Amino acid sequence: MRRFGFAALVSVGLAVGFWAAGAQTGARLAADGAAVIEGVFSSPPARPLSTRVTSRAAETYPRAPLTVRAHAELSHFIKLVEARTGETALTLTVAAGERTRTQIPYGRYEFRVASGKTWHGEERLFGPLGVTESARRPLVFGRAGGHEIDLNRRVDGNMAVDWTPKSGF
Repeated sequence: MRRFGFAALVSVGLAVGFWAAGAQTGARLAADGAAVIEGVFSSPPARPLSTRVTSRAAETYPRAPLTVRAHAELSHFIKLVEARTGETALTLTVAAGERTRTQIPYGRYEFRVASGKTWHGEERLFGPLGVTESARRPLVFGRAGGHEIDLNRRVDGNMAVDWTPKSGF
């Protein structure tokens, strides 16, 4: 009987605490169904992430192939940034379990990837549960060819990555 009383007291205390936090921070429901709590990450409704390629590089030739295979359960937002200028040359979104192939002009590019399950758009990426990483070395695309990148983690992988803060993505 004492356990039930203690659990009920804790449950009521948590409910009151969440209600009070919502009242103090301005919790509300937006017109599109998103939960909005002022001052805290507001989560838009989950949107499916489709596979697409957006090239910001000039339509120059020659080009080398880039193939990306997504993790079975995670979607990815990828940026290739020109190592010399810092300009974004290409962005890719690859839905969980899918594979995409594109062409990229010859050059050296920083490879950045954001991964997660719920897409929140280019500004918030995959929200607070998403991960952002960068390859330790630039990828070189040239006459020798392009790259095929499998984003399924593996022990024998050959592309070392480091965690990257979302602000620097």
